[in-house]
Amino acid sequence: MLNQNLYKDFRKKDLNFLLKGIRVFDFDKNEFSEVHLDLYEGVLIGYRIIGTNFDVNRIDVSNLEEASFPVLQEDKKYKRYFEGLDSSMLDVNNGFEVEISGQKYFVIKDLGDGNYISINDIGKVYGMFHDPFLIEEIYDSTAQFINDVNLGMFSIDKYYQSKLK
Repeated sequence: MLNQNLYKDFRKKDLNFLLKGIRVFDFDKNEFSEVHLDLYEGVLIGYRIIGTNFDVNRIDVSNLEEASFPVLQEDKKYKRYFEGLDSSMLDVNNGFEVEISGQKYFVIKDLGDGNYISINDIGKVYGMFHDPFLIEEIYDSTAQFINDVNLGMFSIDKYYQSKLK
């Protein structure tokens, strides 16, 4: 379970990567197994390892490396909405897909505390809030949303603050 207060204290925006090359000795296989760590905003959010019976005193980090998250096929599906568009106020390159009530969304701005601005698979833009739970369409078009953000006609901060009241 994520403690939001600790997360806020330790998060480092845009520090997103995989940590590879960690090996731990597996008693059952009698050999080393590779461990991958997933870090988002500098915070460990997941890991991958095969096996269950490890010697934590036998860890090899001699081949440690940082790698980018792979571009998933579903990410490519959403990226087409951003071709030729740019906004430094969005997190498009660090976006991720979430599924809520059977509907998939691609997060383009992390507002913090589990709140997001996202798009769906046809490019509509949504505000997503967890407390109280709310998903609302705010733009019909990703291009229009980005244009309005860039021109100052839509303020992400003002929108977010209005939902916190």
